[in-house]
Amino acid sequence: MKWIIPKHEGVPLVEWLYAQRNIVDTQKYFRPTFKDLSNPLKMNDMDNAVDFIMGSISQNKKIFIHGDFDADGITATSIMWLFFHKYLKADVLPYIPSRFYEGYGLTEESISAIKQNGGQIIITVDCGVKDIELVNKYSNELDFVITDHHTIRTPSEDEIVGSKIVNEYLVSSKAKALVHPALSAEGFKEICGAMVAFKFCCAINQKMNLNIDMTQFTDLCAIGTICDVMPLIDENRIIVQLGLTQINKSANVGLAALREKTGLLDKTISAHHLGFVVGPRLNAAGRLGDALDAVRLLTTSSESFARQMASKLDDLNNERKLLTDKYLTLAETEIGKRLDEKVFVHFGEDWPEGLLGLIAGKLSEKYQRPAIIGSKGKTLKASARSPESFNIIEFIQKSEHFLEKYGGHSQAAGLTVKKGNLEAFLSDINRHSQEIQDSNLEKLLYLDASAQNLGDINTENAEKLMLLEPFGTKNHKPIIYIPALKIKKHSFMGQKQEHLKLFLTDMEGRVIEAISFGDASKYRPLLDYSTHTFELAATLEIDEWNGFRKPSLRIIDLRESN
Repeated sequence: MKWIIPKHEGVPLVEWLYAQRNIVDTQKYFRPTFKDLSNPLKMNDMDNAVDFIMGSISQNKKIFIHGDFDADGITATSIMWLFFHKYLKADVLPYIPSRFYEGYGLTEESISAIKQNGGQIIITVDCGVKDIELVNKYSNELDFVITDHHTIRTPSEDEIVGSKIVNEYLVSSKAKALVHPALSAEGFKEICGAMVAFKFCCAINQKMNLNIDMTQFTDLCAIGTICDVMPLIDENRIIVQLGLTQINKSANVGLAALREKTGLLDKTISAHHLGFVVGPRLNAAGRLGDALDAVRLLTTSSESFARQMASKLDDLNNERKLLTDKYLTLAETEIGKRLDEKVFVHFGEDWPEGLLGLIAGKLSEKYQRPAIIGSKGKTLKASARSPESFNIIEFIQKSEHFLEKYGGHSQAAGLTVKKGNLEAFLSDINRHSQEIQDSNLEKLLYLDASAQNLGDINTENAEKLMLLEPFGTKNHKPIIYIPALKIKKHSFMGQKQEHLKLFLTDMEGRVIEAISFGDASKYRPLLDYSTHTFELAATLEIDEWNGFRKPSLRIIDLRESN
């Protein structure tokens, strides 16, 4: 791992960090309000979308909100259904396709099911922008309003009839409206599907002068933002801050039940809890069961039903953990035979489709390689994940002629290989992987600031850094570089001695505690060099116990000084 260390001699640590985060308007940054969000009516095609939907509701047309089976799609569906049902009194139903029988996005099966249930209008959330052929095919039978945030097609030589070019992107000309941040002339563009759905509802509220308090939906929007790994800057940071405040009020009955089930009811919820406690349980519904159960949880007003759904999702998540471990072991056995490859690709026999992304993500994180993990069943589906330094969707696009469909983001994607094309696809992926430079896969550790010594590592600075929360992508917890340290004492913790506690001292004799969770084996060789000097990359924390507060360090990496 290569360390990228900043130099800012003479600039105090906290002052430097605030400057690097471009904190100019401190009021907006540290205490944002709903008014700090951009005007939703400025988003591409939003006026048309609002006018069409409000006109359709006045005609009592039957609307289906077609979502996706991940946490972002689930929260997007929940936001829009709650708003339409409660405040617009629309004839509206949520629809989330089965991962196993229909697959991602609009499909022949999902459209057919909606038609059979009397649907007249489909509003897509967190999907739909790439399903040009289906929108064009069924536009004479159904009206489509597309709200999405995923990567949009760029034009090719065989452009589809019924398509048009908007800002160099290929989209359907048959949809009644297409609301997508990438097509907007202004505004923040890196938002999730739940945020797009939220802005659509905000636009209706604003244009129709309904005066509804839209902050009530910020909790679900925050979950979608965190779970879809959106950058926590600009509007995303604002919505997560507002959403966390809303969640901690326990206003949403379903979220309160989930907090109770997971032991978080009496704790202050952070972005970490959304990503690692709430999100996995919502996702478990779509991975192993029915994603609509998660929508039912988030939209119910019944406390007893909410507890029932929360328990069900918690059980599914426990099952998901066991199955993930099982198939991850199988994948690692296969991948372990070819660790020299630039891209890990493996298709298992009838592997659970809902776990493919998790397995790919764990492999990619562990080996710092792009990973494509698929299942050979009735269809050839796969999920892909990649390190931050590598764009997996652009890589997959090179082999799109072997694919039935694909979509996603720079670090996460899904795909379906055409029947009979698996070997050709694997061969093509292997050919393109040979072109990848090692430098594109090297893991880089970007340190945010340098401390001259342990004098900078104090409670006051730790408290100031905590103000930068919520932490996440592009707004991570600051990693601090500290040079010239010696190991004074160490001890191991945990049932398997997997955690390490160090007492470090600088040249002036100051001492601080530093902890590594789960990486004790990595640092064991260094402990034999107690007389040597080390440099540390760590985050600054506050250790609170029995009313006493002191600074401590969470080890990111430790190495011997050059």
